[in-house]
Amino acid sequence: AGGYESRVTENVEVYGELRSLAYDTYGFTEKEVQFMRSFSDQEKASLISTAAAVLYTPEGEHFGIVPIEAMSYETPVIAINSGGPKETVQHKETGYLCSTDATEWARYMMELMKDPSMSDVMGKKGRRRVARLFSVEAFQNKFHEAVSTTVYRPPWIRMAVLIAVLGLGIAFLTS
Repeated sequence: AGGYESRVTENVEVYGELRSLAYDTYGFTEKEVQFMRSFSDQEKASLISTAAAVLYTPEGEHFGIVPIEAMSYETPVIAINSGGPKETVQHKETGYLCSTDATEWARYMMELMKDPSMSDVMGKKGRRRVARLFSVEAFQNKFHEAVSTTVYRPPWIRMAVLIAVLGLGIAFLTS
């Protein structure tokens, strides 16, 4: 989702700040921390599927496709506990929901790094959750159910309405 656009001032500024933090402030090398501004769908799939977790930081994001993408690749999500992730990510099942406190994020990242099997278990649960709730098939089923219950009425409801109308008619005629 998204990508780096050099014509967007904020993109350029944030990219520069992140590089400065990683290389100048914290002393990481370019081999240890790589910044990829834009990449193909194939590269994205490879990156997500091999990550210990995907960090999703937007606060108040309406839905956000990134957590769904990550879980579809069996990768846990660490996300801020607001907006869409509250619906998509199950805390301590498919990932973690965090406050804006950086130490909380770091703690959850370390948990997954120290125990790769936890990442695997959460990843598998996430993929099942996506298939169950957010797949095309799940959407089709929900849509069909919504249309069916709105447009069509089961026969017994039609019969109940008919009996009620007849009852009112008879009551009107006899009064």
